Amino acid sequence: METKTITLVQESFKKVSPNALAVSQLFYNKLFQLDPPLKALFPTNEADMQQQSSKLMSMLGVAVTSLKDLDTLKPALEDLAKRHLEYKVEAFHYHIIGEALMATLKEGLKEDFTTEVQNAWEQTFTTVSNFMINAAYKN
Repeated sequence: METKTITLVQESFKKVSPNALAVSQLFYNKLFQLDPPLKALFPTNEADMQQQSSKLMSMLGVAVTSLKDLDTLKPALEDLAKRHLEYKVEAFHYHIIGEALMATLKEGLKEDFTTEVQNAWEQTFTTVSNFMINAAYKN
């Protein structure tokens, strides 16, 4: 990945990460609006869902921080993808997750979600999701 892409993603993530709980709740709301049956794959009680939200933001933070070293990040993403198989995540879900992520960033970053930032996030998500999809479904 290009340095500029990584910088745009990392800098924009710094703007939303202080509001991690709100951002993650927004993400899941967007996700469930896009594909309501996905809600069945997640915890039903609020405390467990807050823990899930925390895990999401933590993993996003690790991924964003590690973009300059994809060789180190890739095994962690592949392991995560394999674990998601146990939760019945399918390959097509990654597209929906990407849509929800972009909608969340657009709302969270407001005017800072420029075309350049959007393109950087889309490229990053494509790279990350391809690692995960290949690990979990391309056997």
